[in-house]
Amino acid sequence: MKRLSPHEANRSLTANVLTTGVPSGPAQEYLYRANLTERFDTDPAGTIAILYDGLGQQDEPDRVFALSELSFTYAERGGGQPYYLASAAYAWAFLFPERPEWRPGEYDPRVRVAMDLYNRGITAGLASGKGDGVDLSARAVALPYGSLRIDVDPSGFTFGGYQLANFVSLADFDVRGLRNRYLQTINDLKEQPSFYNTLTANCTTNVLVHTKVNPGSLAYSWKILLSGYAPQYAYENGRSNSTLPFEELRRRGHINAAARAANDAPDFSQRIRTDVPQGR
Repeated sequence: MKRLSPHEANRSLTANVLTTGVPSGPAQEYLYRANLTERFDTDPAGTIAILYDGLGQQDEPDRVFALSELSFTYAERGGGQPYYLASAAYAWAFLFPERPEWRPGEYDPRVRVAMDLYNRGITAGLASGKGDGVDLSARAVALPYGSLRIDVDPSGFTFGGYQLANFVSLADFDVRGLRNRYLQTINDLKEQPSFYNTLTANCTTNVLVHTKVNPGSLAYSWKILLSGYAPQYAYENGRSNSTLPFEELRRRGHINAAARAANDAPDFSQRIRTDVPQGR
């Protein structure tokens, strides 16, 4: 026995398959009580099958939570997509049981883990196999013990008048800087209104202020204050395509005619960028 630092103790208490690759304490404890710890190491599919056959007993909450995390663990070790989906199904059963007395308490630490297992299980279980894509088409998908029918309402895949077609998991991306700063500003505006100022609080100056949280943010300049010079300032600091002279880049970036021609076309965003130089 040794004393742990507060950070080490917290990491130990919150460790689970999603953070360490190893099942959490509650899942390992359930395996121990069922005398299945060693068998899971050598025969995870068989162990999961034994736990599955025992569903419907008084230990249902503990069992379905263990099944969720152990199924995800086995999927990560090569068990395949059916076990990712099974993990999501068990996580859902833990969070929303049929019997009210099986509902986990609001302070149960397993709730957060089950929510994450559900999200990650769905994402990995429906992965398209093409890059980071997730296949949300209507179909039947295999589970270790049967199949799951996915029904889709296409009207739910629209945004701003566009039909969404290619999906990825946002959990796989690191979004920095703008999101939290803008949310804070929005919350502040609820309490204290702020008004547009042509010099000090315009579209260009506000964007610069919020990007200050990112490494390498540009220094404030009179070319930001007089925002008509902002494109040249970005060009001079390597923030736009530098393979062309600035005036040529400005000319080719003029999209008014392309925007009028595209009008209300579904691919408006793509059309206006067709001849515009990209990258730095």
